Amino acid sequence: MSTELPWQSQISVITQLISGYPKAANSGLDLDGDGASNDRPPGLPVTVGRGDPERDLQMINDFRAARALAPFTMDVLKLYSFKSINLRATKVLPISAGRRLEFFLEAFNITNFVNRTGGGSNIRLATFGIPTGATDARQMQWGARFSF
Repeated sequence: MSTELPWQSQISVITQLISGYPKAANSGLDLDGDGASNDRPPGLPVTVGRGDPERDLQMINDFRAARALAPFTMDVLKLYSFKSINLRATKVLPISAGRRLEFFLEAFNITNFVNRTGGGSNIRLATFGIPTGATDARQMQWGARFSF
C-alpha cells in the first residue's frame, strides 16, 4: 500500500502475516526402488502440520517405530508464524524543470519478529521439523536519488 502525503511526501507499507508454513516430510529413503531417496510412507502427504496433524504424526511415528526409532511428540509439527512489516517514507524536493531530489528512509521487519526458516524434512532424523535459520532482524537504511 502506498499513500501520497502533503508536502510531496509518500509512505509505503508492505505487510506479510502468515499463520505458519506446513513442513516438508520425506523418509530420506528409496522406498519404491526408483532411485530417488525422497519417498514418503504410503498416505503421508508431501507437507505435514496442516489438515490432520494427528494423523500425520501417527503415520510418521508408525514409520519410525518400524525402524526402531523413538516417536516424536506433536511439538515436531508446530507451525511457526511469519510476521513482517516494512515501511518506506519518501520526500521529494523539486530542483528545476525535470530535475528532483528524493530522500527516503526504509525500515524492514519493524516489529523485529523472529521469523524461523528452514528445517529438516527427513522424518527418520531427530532434526525433523526443527528450524535451521531465521530471516533478518530489524534493519533500516536511508538514501537519496537525483532524477533528471
